[in-house]
Amino acid sequence: MALLDTTFAHALRMFREGRLEEADAVCRSLLKLAPGNAEIVHLLAAIGCRTEPRQDSLAMARRAVAGEAQRGLFINTLGVMLRLLGRNDEASAWFGRALRLDPLAVEPRLNLGGILADRRDPGAAPEMRRALALAPQSGEAHNNLGAVDMRAGVLPPAILRFRRALALTPLAVDPWRNLGGAYSWQGRIGQSLAALKRAIGLAPANAEAHDMLGNATVALGDAHGAQVPLRRATTIRPSYHDAGSNLLFALAYDAHSTPETLAAAQRAWAARVPTSIPRFANDRDPERKIRLGYLSGDFRVHPVAWSAECLIRNHDRGRHEVRLYSTSPLVDETTREFASMADGFRDLASAGPEVVAGAILDDRIDVLVAVAPHTAYNSAVPLAVKPAPVVISLWAIGSTGLSTVDYWLTDDILHPPGSTEIFTERLLRVPCLVPHSPIVGSPDPGPPPSQASGVVTFGSFHNPAKVTPEVVALWARVLKAVPGSRLLLRNGRRFGDPATSARYRALFARHDIGGERLMLQGEQLSRYGHLEEFRRLDVALDPFPFNGSTTTYESLWMGVPVVARIGDRFIGRMTLDTLTQVGLTDLATIGDEDYVAAAAALAADLPRRTRMRTGLRERLLASPHLDASAHARAFEAAIRGVWRNWCASP
Repeated sequence: MALLDTTFAHALRMFREGRLEEADAVCRSLLKLAPGNAEIVHLLAAIGCRTEPRQDSLAMARRAVAGEAQRGLFINTLGVMLRLLGRNDEASAWFGRALRLDPLAVEPRLNLGGILADRRDPGAAPEMRRALALAPQSGEAHNNLGAVDMRAGVLPPAILRFRRALALTPLAVDPWRNLGGAYSWQGRIGQSLAALKRAIGLAPANAEAHDMLGNATVALGDAHGAQVPLRRATTIRPSYHDAGSNLLFALAYDAHSTPETLAAAQRAWAARVPTSIPRFANDRDPERKIRLGYLSGDFRVHPVAWSAECLIRNHDRGRHEVRLYSTSPLVDETTREFASMADGFRDLASAGPEVVAGAILDDRIDVLVAVAPHTAYNSAVPLAVKPAPVVISLWAIGSTGLSTVDYWLTDDILHPPGSTEIFTERLLRVPCLVPHSPIVGSPDPGPPPSQASGVVTFGSFHNPAKVTPEVVALWARVLKAVPGSRLLLRNGRRFGDPATSARYRALFARHDIGGERLMLQGEQLSRYGHLEEFRRLDVALDPFPFNGSTTTYESLWMGVPVVARIGDRFIGRMTLDTLTQVGLTDLATIGDEDYVAAAAALAADLPRRTRMRTGLRERLLASPHLDASAHARAFEAAIRGVWRNWCASP
């Protein structure tokens, strides 16, 4: 018995030091000697809460509670495990039971507050403050209250909370990780990277910290370097599917990625997600009113929402019942606008993938449109159980890799005959993929700025992740081809961050472009202010292999021509798609030489740029991109066709 106690104490010490795999192995050995020992069973459950949960982790948590029904610590761990599995209602009940046993317990109160925060319940902050009042020196309480503030988008108080937590518990991982996330949201990428590296130094096996480090590295503009921590996150926890999706996003930005490497990564992601196909009881009448669902994390102020609104608002409601499923924790006036235009709206931000899929199945959706799967807040995991008879991927960065997704919506420009892109879905074509709306109240384009200054200003307002070293090399050639020209880079606060700015100045310096020719600016602007910034540009430069979409449209709307390089995949042909609609295919180039030549020719042709300044908006208004009604009818014809196919299938 003494040996058992000594060995268990050793396992407990390893657990506290973050040596979780070793602690797990020791506990499983001990369990063979003492299968009824609730302490050992509980520690195994607690390990499962911090690592990749094994199949028996939930069973272990339940077994510990069954053995010690009055132990609040054990009950709290069971609640934590259920919360990790997305079963928040059950978790809340167990946290409540723990608090009834001990109303002064801090841990279950913090965890209950976390669930309330997930639900955006206004009771979350008071619950956290009660925990803090019980334990004013609790670093965890300060950290969790900061997390509530961060979730609400109130970042300065959140950062103060995280710093207070670290002053009390400097070796705690969660405050460092949360501080890194808050800094990243503020665009303070250098500080974010430092905080996340500190978290990993304290807990090398913390998958969330590796994932967040990868995302911050992408935000720095280093999508290639981001793949190391993102792969580490998925290695530590193979079921951490969000980290896997983030890896796919980083690969999409990376110029080194080929269709083969992308397809392999997509298949690897899908292989980690269990798939199933339920029996559908949907009425197989091919001509009846279709129950159409949209699953998205972008029903908020977001470029995807602007295009989605064009489609959803223009559906023929006599032929389609439209239901929306939102997975974003961010709610704003745009979210409420989407809810008002739908026949049904479900807020599933705090729900696990099984609950999301179950909600769609319960509503008996006929055709589900998954909007931008694999991007932020847009989990592809619920699609693995095929929650509707027909599932369509819309505005994706690439293939989902899932056999349960039937179609990928596209057009003939994005996927021309002979396309080398590899995908698991079937292509479903419409005449024009992305709709846009006229930007009401936008500023007047004004004249080209070089008309007065004599200096040509190139620019890009893209995410730094798209501005890869290969893009920098090509843009440096453009600047050299147009003596005296300048380059303006901005994207929210990002290029104003000292670490990001230093990175790009160094990248351009390698190609002999001095800092005096670069304008790297960072400031969060309203959309009107953002559009006004285009007035400072003569020519917009499009990145590759990940082109612009909304940014390209905004540039043309403001009368600024866009020079693009055509890629070998969907995301590398987006700007070509837009330029084709307005008759500017000469600005969509095949290789580097043509790209430089097209940019230099535009720079030298002030009369043409002046005509574009006043004429591009009219061209857009007359293009298929802004014919939302025609776009909706074409999409409806496509989904009616695939619905008929399903109705006729065995």
